[in-house]
Amino acid sequence: MATGSFHGGGGGHTGSHHSGGFSFGGFGGGSSSGGDFGGGYYSDDDGIVQFGDPVYIATIVVFVNVVIFWLYFHFGAINFLSFLFYVATEVILIICVNMAKRTNALRDIRASGNSYGVVWKGECSANYIGDDDNWADKNAERYRISFTQKETRRENIAEVSKAMHSVPGIVWLRTGVWLFISIGLFIFNFFSYELIIPVFERADIGYLTFRFADNLVFYFPSVISLLNAVAFLVVLNLRDEIMYRCAVRIARNVEATNKRSGTEHLISKLLSERWYHSVCPNCGSKMHSKLKTCPYCGTYLEVVDFSDGYSGSFQRIDSNDESDG
Repeated sequence: MATGSFHGGGGGHTGSHHSGGFSFGGFGGGSSSGGDFGGGYYSDDDGIVQFGDPVYIATIVVFVNVVIFWLYFHFGAINFLSFLFYVATEVILIICVNMAKRTNALRDIRASGNSYGVVWKGECSANYIGDDDNWADKNAERYRISFTQKETRRENIAEVSKAMHSVPGIVWLRTGVWLFISIGLFIFNFFSYELIIPVFERADIGYLTFRFADNLVFYFPSVISLLNAVAFLVVLNLRDEIMYRCAVRIARNVEATNKRSGTEHLISKLLSERWYHSVCPNCGSKMHSKLKTCPYCGTYLEVVDFSDGYSGSFQRIDSNDESDG
């Protein structure tokens, strides 16, 4: 059995982060996780508010950091390193909340296979494919996919659903789930150290092993909280990449549809036009406007035989033009 300043007669150890029932004193009571950022306290359609107002964001940040400082100075509930983890988690989660609201429409598609919203990223440059409703920027991964237009909504939903089912479900977890994890870690933080570290204090282990376990137990909630926020950020960026590729396919389909529609319109227009004599084959009078019947002799001017005339003596007239002179 190892001996030393942290070992008693029974081989016990004393955790350096102890104090009272919670982890107060010493280094403080565990880490302050991103849960105090407010996971689950704010609510729009996805369990959070729309953080669009800079004043609102600043208010939340100031309030949360006041709570952090209060815990730090009043109770010693966190140490400086835990404080840094906490602030980093807070900042990343605020960024994630703002990013996630752009793709909230995907939540409805995943839940019910239907949506009437829009998913987007950034502003469109002059170099893009698609139309005003559905486009993908060629210069950067910016996009817009709309589910509001009756003509394209079902096709867009089908394309997005296919993309969503091609990757693991964690990519599409709701924002509230990530914030709930942070809340759980924040609450767990206050109990974990005092619940777990006595096991190591009574264990017959070496000094270095105990020091490692001591710090691991103390910092574990804060580190996992920060990693949770980072994972959320990575997932959101992956979500944007998937939606951008999806937007490219949709935009190409839109352009192909528009091109096909233009071609069909041109063919329809050409088919609706017929050739007529610009010089009457009967009396030789020249037609000064698009006429189907000669105003001088009454001859119908539609061309039956193109050999009956000379070059430049024919003209095309739309069938919708009923002008007969």
